[in-house]
Order: sequence, then structure tokens, then C-alpha cells
Amino acid sequence: SYVATRGSIRVESAAKSRRGTHVNFAFPGTAFESALVRVSLIGSNMFLPLCSKPSMLRLTKDHPDLIECYIAQCLNAGQSEAQDTKLVIFIADGDVMAQADIAMGKSVPKANSQVKEISDELRKMVDAAVEKLCDEDEENRSRISGIIHWNDIEQDKQFQILYKKMEEIMNLDFTSPPPEMEDDLITCCKEIQIHMKTLV
Repeated sequence: SYVATRGSIRVESAAKSRRGTHVNFAFPGTAFESALVRVSLIGSNMFLPLCSKPSMLRLTKDHPDLIECYIAQCLNAGQSEAQDTKLVIFIADGDVMAQADIAMGKSVPKANSQVKEISDELRKMVDAAVEKLCDEDEENRSRISGIIHWNDIEQDKQFQILYKKMEEIMNLDFTSPPPEMEDDLITCCKEIQIHMKTLV
């Protein structure tokens, strides 16, 4: 565990688990004081998500240095043994975010429009933060692998393969499972269905 600060943001700790390392961020003195954001380290890479939600946009406007701090702490998370990681910044937008608003009763055009507006605002902030951090330290240019959106993921061939496989798993009927499926595989697929339905 460790504590660090940059601007108005306090980095509370870094903790390891069997699923990777998580860097936790807190926002003392604000309505988000107890809210922690976890950044996952996967192998030698770091995945930093920013959701295109109104609450995220409000938070970044209330704390103009938040995104810069968020990215900087990921790049300097030596306490997490992550100092040599590559960083990918993911702005979660598109259908994956709009569907949540649609499920809450918002019209499809309005939901898509709002998500796009927030995504565009976040992208401007991210671009500005990345440019500043790269000016501060040239090494950051090689460590920030890219800024991606949902559309980039949808077009990725590996994602399409995985998505198709997930659809197949979710459509399985275990009242009469395929005869070639072993018991361990059936159990695993059932658990995937449960977790996915719970998530949705």
C-alpha cells in the first residue's frame, strides 16, 4: 500500500490480487471521497477505462486535473511494480454505453447523442492530458500505446471471434446440452451464463 498525490487527487493504495494489480484513486473533500477507481494491470499492459456517462463528465469538470492525474499515476505506478507497462486508454462509448440509457427509458436517438457528446468532451480532455504528459517526459510517448473507442474494439477481428463465441455460449440450452460437451465444460458455460446475466 502507498499514498501519493497529484493536484487535487489522492492515490490511496495499490493492491495485488490473483486477477492482477489495481491502483485505487480517491477524491478527498468531494462528494466522491469514498469512491475508488480501480485500474487493472493485465500482464505487462495497463488498461485505463473512462465511461461516457454524465457522472464521469461532471467529475472531470469539477476536477480539471483528474484525467491528467489518472494517466500520470498509471505511468508512474512503480509502487505497483508497473513502471514498465504499456498504457491503453479506453473511452467507453457507442452502443455499449447508449444501451444502458435506453434500458432506463431514454430514446435511442437521445441516448446515442448524449453518449457521443460526452465521449467527444472526454476525448478532448484525454488528448490534452496526454500531450502535456508527453511534453513533460518523452518516454511517455512510447508507453502510451493508444486511445481507443468502442468502435475500434468492435472492428477488431479478435474481439469479433470472442463475441461470436460468447453468443454461442449464451444461446446454449442446458436442458439438453450437446452430447459432445463434457461435464466440466457444461459447468463452466453455465457459470459464464450466470455471470453475464448478472452483469447485464
